[in-house]
Amino acid sequence: MHNAEEVDMRKMSYMTAIMLNILLFLPSATAQSQDEATVFDRYSNAVGVYVNSLQVYGLTYQKWTGKVGYQIAGGGNYRPTEQYGDLFRYSIQAGMMYSLYKEEFAEWFTGGLFLFGMVGQQGWRSFTTMSIDTKNIDAGYQVTSVLGPYQPAIIAGIGIGFEAVLFRHFSNEVQLMYTGRFLSDPTIDFGVGWSFRYRF
Repeated sequence: MHNAEEVDMRKMSYMTAIMLNILLFLPSATAQSQDEATVFDRYSNAVGVYVNSLQVYGLTYQKWTGKVGYQIAGGGNYRPTEQYGDLFRYSIQAGMMYSLYKEEFAEWFTGGLFLFGMVGQQGWRSFTTMSIDTKNIDAGYQVTSVLGPYQPAIIAGIGIGFEAVLFRHFSNEVQLMYTGRFLSDPTIDFGVGWSFRYRF
């Protein structure tokens, strides 16, 4: 147990060091590019799909207004015939961004680096397996499951993001962040978010 905690602490320390190096050195070396209009300025709106390690997934909208941007994402599922896993799960989040660096490296490729923070809410109801009937093994296992209570949670995250835009419209974004879930299934961990959007 002690060794596992040491590995987790080393992993978090390495990621923190990487993030600090990016935030401290890259923006100052290339700050002049912020004053030039890029794809993010000409096509400031974007829609697409989003997923992150807090089980937030669904549709997303993003908007840049100069150096400041915001985005929302949300989705869910409902499986009324399900007897295992989730009966339903939904999530919605809103995030703010601050651009550190953006540049058109070529006519077909633009990149950006930004700070990112988000908050959101999610909820779910899941089935819990109570017992397995082994009396009739020839007929197969009989699993008894019970639907648990509604579980609400507040989620939050903060970190950095990288966005690469191909051919001025097709955007891939990766977010590296520390995340937290509170109320139900509480956890604090390092997380990743990914999105694919069309800029217009």
